[in-house]
Amino acid sequence: MSVIDRSHRLAPATSWRGAADEEHFVQFYEEDSALVQSVTDFFQHGLDRGAGAVVIATAAHLEQLDRELRARGIDTAGARARQQLLVLEASATLARIMHHGAPQWSRFMEVVGAAIAQMRRRYPPVMAFGEMVALLWRDGSQAAALQLEELWNELGERERFSIYCAYPLPKDAAAADLRALERLCSLHSRVIPAQSCAGADPQARAQLIAQLKQKARALECEVQRRILVEHALAERDRELTDVLENALEGLLKVGPDGTVFSVNGAGLELLGCREAECVGRSIEDFHVDPLDARESLRRLLAGESLRNHATTLYGRDGSVRHVRVAANALWDAGRMIHSRWFIRDLTHERLAEGARAHLGSIVESSDDAIVSKTLDGTVRSWNRAAERLFGYSADEAVGQPIELIIPPERVQEEVEILRKVGRGERVDHFETERVARNGRRIHVALTISPIRDANGAVVGASKIARDITERKVSEQERERTIGELRRAEEALREADRRKDEFLAVLAHELRNPLAPIRYAVAMARKEDRTDGERRQAQAIIERQVEHMGRLLDDLLDVSRITRGTLMLRPSSVDLASVVTAAQESAGPLIEARGHTLVVQLPREPVRLVADPVRLAQILANLLINSAKYTDPGGRIALEARPDGGELVFCVRDNGIGISADMMPRMFTLFAQASPAIERSEGGLGIGLSLVRGLVGLHGGTVSAYSGGAGQGAEFVVRLPIGDPVDEHDGEACPADSSGAVPLRLLVADDNRDSAATCAALLEASGHEVSVADAGLEAFDLACRVKPDALLLDIGMPELNGYQLAERIRGTPWGRRVPLIAITGWGQEQDKQRALAAGFDQHLTKPIDPNGLERLLQRAVARSAGLKPDCS
Repeated sequence: MSVIDRSHRLAPATSWRGAADEEHFVQFYEEDSALVQSVTDFFQHGLDRGAGAVVIATAAHLEQLDRELRARGIDTAGARARQQLLVLEASATLARIMHHGAPQWSRFMEVVGAAIAQMRRRYPPVMAFGEMVALLWRDGSQAAALQLEELWNELGERERFSIYCAYPLPKDAAAADLRALERLCSLHSRVIPAQSCAGADPQARAQLIAQLKQKARALECEVQRRILVEHALAERDRELTDVLENALEGLLKVGPDGTVFSVNGAGLELLGCREAECVGRSIEDFHVDPLDARESLRRLLAGESLRNHATTLYGRDGSVRHVRVAANALWDAGRMIHSRWFIRDLTHERLAEGARAHLGSIVESSDDAIVSKTLDGTVRSWNRAAERLFGYSADEAVGQPIELIIPPERVQEEVEILRKVGRGERVDHFETERVARNGRRIHVALTISPIRDANGAVVGASKIARDITERKVSEQERERTIGELRRAEEALREADRRKDEFLAVLAHELRNPLAPIRYAVAMARKEDRTDGERRQAQAIIERQVEHMGRLLDDLLDVSRITRGTLMLRPSSVDLASVVTAAQESAGPLIEARGHTLVVQLPREPVRLVADPVRLAQILANLLINSAKYTDPGGRIALEARPDGGELVFCVRDNGIGISADMMPRMFTLFAQASPAIERSEGGLGIGLSLVRGLVGLHGGTVSAYSGGAGQGAEFVVRLPIGDPVDEHDGEACPADSSGAVPLRLLVADDNRDSAATCAALLEASGHEVSVADAGLEAFDLACRVKPDALLLDIGMPELNGYQLAERIRGTPWGRRVPLIAITGWGQEQDKQRALAAGFDQHLTKPIDPNGLERLLQRAVARSAGLKPDCS
């Protein structure tokens, strides 16, 4: 069975005309002309009813379609100008959405989806035609073509528009192609067969016969119509001959050798002779300059045409005529039959030109636009300065109403001017605006004077327009600059105020944890302290250090988001685990303030594609924000639910609410609903800004809602679920340090307190630790000890951490030894530089001790080629 036969068998409809406004149908075709006609009908139908049209076709089809639409009276240029018609070349558009041989949804939405959505906002409904699938099909990429059809369907579900696809059909195809064709047809709501019905069932064949009979009758009618047309043409030919014979311009037929074959009455009058004195003579005999006649004949024989050629002719009566000649040749099989010379007598005009030339030179040499017009506003003259100023040539302006250059809102102003001029008054130095051809507004100063006839009656007005745009623009620019300087000054004052406020808040937030840390250290030093009291002091220090670390991490995260350097690490994430992590982060504050936290999750497990750490950070920041701005004993609710292709998180509280003036600044950096001095947990005002940045990086949105002050608040986060797949890390990590293998370690840090405390902590875990406080000392010590792993600071004297790492990697024993950078430099470029220098890990101070122990065990195991013990 051929592809054509298969298309007929699958076809549930034979025309797009019955299709709904939101159908996705396909047209099979054998001839380009049939396709172009069908698509032309499709878009003519849509454009006539005010629909928007998006055309994605090959360059050849775009040209044919544009020609057909214009032939039917569709102003395609106007439709494009008002953005009702969008035209895209199929090959170029396809290249933009393909990646590794397959169409990509994100690229498709960026190129095609955005165009459809924009068109729907302007001209619903929208009709689209696409040939990108046909190009893929033609090149043998059936799978990619089917994928692209599915993308069209998904876009159609989102935007609701009519989609017209087209496929050329080969003579026959393999079985695999036919199966692909069936799949292709199933992706469309309507399948329109090709114009040929070969191999169709008897009913279709009978239908075709009926159609052919109808075409035969139409052909008979066409023959009769053409007979009538031929009669009409013959009559028109007779009328044309009469018109030429009686034309006011001279008409001569001249042979290839210059012999005159025929001449009409106006030609005889111009040459001052009878027909017998003209026919049979050479055209050179009538030229004052015979060389000019020969040059004209040469150009005509070379295939050129003469257009408005100026020359001078003799009359048989001795007169000299100044004429303009337009001439072209009639050819047959590459041989000139004769040339046709149309001759216009300009002798009287030449005499008048001399008189006008002097006055015209004065007007034309003026730097000001000089225009004359009638009292009803019709332009009579237009000098070169007017052409330069307004952009219209004299031919385009003369005869047009002066409103051609007047803004609509100033038309009444022109009426008043003409009324004054009609009374004989003069208007001096009137400043106003005019519009140039390109739409540019021009500031002008006008002087308008009345024009009088021989009897003194006012018959028109002359206007001199001087361009004062530069002066006006300079004045406006000066005013705009002053305004901008004032706004900039206000912005600087506001920025300075916010900077001072932020520094004050930052100092407050950093001093707050330092106070309990200092108290706890002092308490731990007292000799009579019990173990419980010392553990309490230790817990206080850990909590406050963690709080300070979180403040610094938030500041760095906001900076990375602002500079576009924060990178997500998306993976398939279990919703419940993320919510649990967020609860653990926000739990201490919620419990300290006595709040009730209600968590509502879907009954069925939900997975999504996201960065688990950053997603937990988003939810934790929202919970912490609610806890801060809800009075003790309040209620906080966290709800998560799927909604289509998105996961919606809602965090509600019955706290202080959000005022109307605060709502626009909720997600602004350093913005707080109340001064930090009023709430001990006020923070730096960066939590919600960080939430907005992280949500944006995930491709989602965050919104805030509140009934006002005292009415509580709700924050809604929407994130795309993506295409989650269960993922299991093949290399699990020990949850604690029990059973850890004792290691030989080296710690290098120019901060001796930091190095000593780190070494003491590691020795308490059973490790043997060597300490150095300079780069060269660390390298010499490492060469002697040959440790199992090295923890190196970056900023050290003699050799910095990067140089030390590169030197260690250059030794035989140090090629595989784990190198861990422990530094206060935590930006992305710092991490990349550390990895490039040879480090295996980059940790930012302060470091979680338990995490450090797990990292050391895993790094040493990998270096030895062993799998970490996860039992």
